[in-house]
Order: sequence, then structure tokens, then C-alpha cells
Amino acid sequence: MILVCFVQGTISRAKENGLDCAALLERSGIDPELLNRDDTRVSVRQYAALQMLTIQAMRDESLGYASRPQKPGAWAAACRSSVHPGPMGHALGRLFKFYSLFDLGLRMHLVIEGEDAVIEAGPHTGECEHELFSYEYSMSTVHRFTSWLINETVPLKSVTFRHSRPKHAAEYRWLFQRSPIFFDHPCAGFRFDRRLLDKPVQQNERTLENLLHSGLLDLLDLERNSASWAARLRRLASHHLPEIPEFEMQAKQLGMHPQTLRRRLAAEGITYKDIKDEVKREAAEYYLHERALSIEEIAFRSGFSEASAFIRAFKRWNGVTPHAYAERTAAPVSRRPPWGYEPAEAGTAGV
Repeated sequence: MILVCFVQGTISRAKENGLDCAALLERSGIDPELLNRDDTRVSVRQYAALQMLTIQAMRDESLGYASRPQKPGAWAAACRSSVHPGPMGHALGRLFKFYSLFDLGLRMHLVIEGEDAVIEAGPHTGECEHELFSYEYSMSTVHRFTSWLINETVPLKSVTFRHSRPKHAAEYRWLFQRSPIFFDHPCAGFRFDRRLLDKPVQQNERTLENLLHSGLLDLLDLERNSASWAARLRRLASHHLPEIPEFEMQAKQLGMHPQTLRRRLAAEGITYKDIKDEVKREAAEYYLHERALSIEEIAFRSGFSEASAFIRAFKRWNGVTPHAYAERTAAPVSRRPPWGYEPAEAGTAGV
């Protein structure tokens, strides 16, 4: 779940340019009124949809944060230039070279310091310092792309920012996958073991096209396929929809004592209730667009025994009723079921 400050950052420059941000939010399934509450969160799918709709509306992949617009398609071209057989370090070199040729966005480059590889980020020569959101957006995207290249999470030794610590700093636990974060640092960037640069690229033209087709969803949702305990429980819960097992049963399936599993989830900053709500919410959002189903059927497929309970929960999550959500939102960024899940027919339990 994405804190509303990142939603505000995504549309900030669009609003300054006079675009109809309320329409962009509504097409993404986000109630504009939710932006008035600092503790509000939206789903990863909603956030990915908003990013892509805002980029299309602005004709700018930097969302207005670069010194000049970054035309849509630049990211895809940069990725295509980098995804070739060979070590991950070479792929990153090609990615950064592409952007440096056109002075697009933040200047990012790879340096070696002893046993560490460091990806540094900063403005191009003659540019003013970029806002914090520009660093959050660019650095987290590059880190996740780096992990995607070798099909495993790249553990970061540190993430540094020139900016002072923001109010939402706790969210960096998700943004940079629980890495150590430092502010007021002379250089912005992130650091990891240089040996990872020699790992072979695991992706190819087909998997890259799948990634680009998803917009930014697959990168934002990278942890869903990770080995974290939360990710494992999400996969189990989605597999068992519409009847999500009790926590004790899930712990048993993972071969772990419930108290031990609770402690490990707590260390990842999440609860089993949060996981169940995420699974139900994303299944509901998917079926409101993907199938001509009644509210009762969608409620059942999403893990609710009654439509009334489903409607109350959905309104709590999104600020609008399921019907209003389906009427005013764009089609999902990805047309796959959440986490690859395809449920049993209504009236039968999931396998």
C-alpha cells in the first residue's frame, strides 16, 4: 500500500501545469478527497495506473521534475538498450549511457569503491537541485530494475540523500526494501556488493516486453515475488481465495510456529490482517473491470460472505462504492489477475 504523499508527488507538477488532476485520480480509482488525509494509502495497482496516466497526460516520463520533458518511450528505449546477454554491470552501463546522451532526468552513473558498487544520482551540469520526489522516483525505479535484471533482490548496504529527513521517511522501508537510509549526505545514491555486477542478466526481449506492458506495476510490485514472509503469505492467501485460511493454518503450511511467524511479519512491518485486506482489495478491483459479474459474485470471489460487508470494506479502502469505482476508473495497468491468481468458479472453494 502506497502512502498518499507519493500520490501527491506524482501529480504535483501536473497540477501546476493546469491538468485536471481530479480526473486522473478518479480514472486511477483514487478518490480525490483522500488526498486531504495524510495517513491515507492507495493500492500499488492504483498508484501504477496514476503514474502511467499522468505521464500520458503530461507527455513527460519525468512527471515534470526534469529541466525539460522526457518524452514517453524514453524509458522503454533505455531498457531495450540495456537488456542483452552478459553481466548486469554492462546492462546498467548501457542504461545510464542512454540517459546521459540526452541529458534526461537525474544524472545517474555507476562507480566502484573498494568492494562496493555505487550508483550515484544528481542534477546534470548547470541544473538546479532536483526535488526529493525526483530522487525517490528515479532511485527506487533503478534499484528495482537492477533486481529485475538478475531476477533477485539486490540487497543495498545503504541509500543516501542530499535532502533532509522527510516526514514520510518511514515509508522508505518499503520503497528501498528495508535498506539503511541516510539523509543530509553529500552524495545521493545507493550502494551494494560489487560482485553482483558480474551476475548474468536473466531477462530477454520477451520478458522485457512483459515488463514494459505492465507500465511500472511489475517494478513497484517486485516484492510480491520475493522470498519475504509477507510475500509468501500473500501468495498462499491469493491461491486460496475465496476462503483465505486462518493465520495458524498458514503458519503450519510454512512449517513455523505462529508466534515466530508473527514476529517475522512484525520485522517486515506488516500484519496478517494487512495481507488479507490487500489480497481481497486487489482481487475486487480486478474483477470489477475484468468480468461482467454481479456485486454478489465479486464479493464472493474476493473473500467476503456477504455483499454488504464487501461494499463497506471497499468504500473504506477506496472512498467510493464498488459501482462508482468501476464506472469512473480506467482499465487496470495489467490485465493479469492479482499475483497470477485465477479463482475457482463462484460457489466453489479455491484449490
